[in-house]
Amino acid sequence: MSRQDFDSNLILVKDIMTKAIISVTNETTVFQVAKMMEQGGIGAVLVKKNGHLSGCSLYTSDAAEDSYRAHPGGRRSNEKINKT
Repeated sequence: MSRQDFDSNLILVKDIMTKAIISVTNETTVFQVAKMMEQGGIGAVLVKKNGHLSGCSLYTSDAAEDSYRAHPGGRRSNEKINKT
């Protein structure tokens, strides 16, 4: 099937969204979120404060790379993370 086979006016969000919701608290470090997203192949994480949705963190490889390099226990820029 190609893109032309789909009519986006008929596709509902519920039909394409992921059912597994990943969330963190607003006290989670950027390093922890970047590591979680990179290793888990996660593109977005919901952020909660006091049990309520307060934002969304989206994956970008540049942000993940910067976070790992800045963290004392992080990987060097030329190391790859093993996917699980």
